[in-house]
Amino acid sequence: MGLFDVFGGRKRSNVTVLDDRIWLNGSAKLKGIRSDLLDQQKSKLTGILLVAHFSDVLEQLAEIASENVHIPIKTCLAKDLSAHIAADWPINDSVTLAIIVGERHPLPKHDQLVAQFAQSLPVQVRLITHVSLADAFMKAFAGEWVEGLLKSLGMSEDEFIESEMVSRRIKAAQLKIEQEAFGDSDAPSATEWLAANVPEMQRD
Repeated sequence: MGLFDVFGGRKRSNVTVLDDRIWLNGSAKLKGIRSDLLDQQKSKLTGILLVAHFSDVLEQLAEIASENVHIPIKTCLAKDLSAHIAADWPINDSVTLAIIVGERHPLPKHDQLVAQFAQSLPVQVRLITHVSLADAFMKAFAGEWVEGLLKSLGMSEDEFIESEMVSRRIKAAQLKIEQEAFGDSDAPSATEWLAANVPEMQRD
């Protein structure tokens, strides 16, 4: 199940939405993004855009981007996405860009903004999101339940899953937050965002 399926949107023909890749912990997720980056580079892409919702994850993505020099790579916060980001890349029907998102936001509208940005580009886009069960959002609302299930099935840190069941769990958690959040104030990390906007829903 891809992003548009989860959030009720319609997949545009220029966007290929890949299933979320769900990892056991943050270290495994970052290794997975590095591996994904290498795989994408082998696909004759014009460029890769690494997107985060919070600055702490953006710093991690920027470090990963600095390790790769074979293809143009940019990093950006989701809230700063705009058409000028792709201005340095050729824009025509033969161009394919990869957008790799390093986390889910507690509110679904922020994920929808990434999807809408991808749709707006006049090029072919591959969109994929990497999620860790240790991410603040996942840890607070789905981590323990999902982690126990995955470990019982023998999942290791070097593996990821693509699960409709987990996607439904993520959607349900986001919708609950949307209903109970006091607001949507900016924060440098998901942990601080949750503390500021839905403190009663956090777990220790």
